[in-house]
Amino acid sequence: MHDDYFLEEILTDENFKTLHNRNDWKTFKTGLENRLNQYDNTIRMLLKKIQYSDQGIRLILLYHQKNQPQDTALTVLLNRQMKKIDLESAESVKRSLMIMVG
Repeated sequence: MHDDYFLEEILTDENFKTLHNRNDWKTFKTGLENRLNQYDNTIRMLLKKIQYSDQGIRLILLYHQKNQPQDTALTVLLNRQMKKIDLESAESVKRSLMIMVG
């Protein structure tokens, strides 16, 4: 199982499909659904969106640097975009925390 799995993905991910035929799957599924219902899904979805944006730009930059090790205009552009995403992510988290705290 990957470190970046979200619990709700276990219910639908093809890698877990073989577990669905087990006798204890229903008990596990019920317990998992109860735990998921306790989460603040608004915050979780925000964090998931931030993670995908953040990791996406980093993967693009790493891929580009692997293929073009020298600095290029695209590298500079990707670094700027990554910094922009970092700032937007930090601002989103800050706003969300302010809403949570009141």
